[in-house]
Amino acid sequence: MPTVMNSGKKRISTVSAPSPSQLKPSNAGKGSPDGPDEAGPARPKAAGGTPRPKQLSLATLMMLKKRIGDIRARHRRNRPVKKMENTYRLEPDSTKKFPPKEVQQIVDNSLRFFLGESKYDPKACPKLAKMVSEDVKRRMKNNYNCPRYKIIVHVTIAQKSEQILMQASRSVTDPATDDFVTGLLERPTFRASATAFWIYCE
Repeated sequence: MPTVMNSGKKRISTVSAPSPSQLKPSNAGKGSPDGPDEAGPARPKAAGGTPRPKQLSLATLMMLKKRIGDIRARHRRNRPVKKMENTYRLEPDSTKKFPPKEVQQIVDNSLRFFLGESKYDPKACPKLAKMVSEDVKRRMKNNYNCPRYKIIVHVTIAQKSEQILMQASRSVTDPATDDFVTGLLERPTFRASATAFWIYCE
């Protein structure tokens, strides 16, 4: 409390310092046990007491994938192009061909990875089919160095609605250099198939 002292003709005013209890801020309404937290409700915790990680949505995954693809494309454009002489080769090297059995495993694993626990959704299935086809092509290119081969992956996801679905494909290829494999996946709400073609370009 302020006090005033008279000493002759001079008037001296003094102010006492507040006590520590007066300087202590109130915790009510700021995350203390006496009041709610202004930041909102706390995130749910797992059994061990740690916060559960936030699960990314399909739209977020697609956006991240697009950004990564743009970065890779930018690096490829900036990379200098090497000019090579024409080899006039009409058939591939015998040691640089795609093994059908191993490609079959790639197709089956990709179907199970992207569609193993999914349910039929007409909005999400087109994006999932594209992700399966891109994953198969990427694995085939990275695992096997087979130059001058064109890779085509066709993915179909059909809902089970008590109807018959028949698929057929026709192409003019060389059995000595070209081949294909087909993978199938069946779930309670849909059927999925993926066919990978590899064709040698002269």
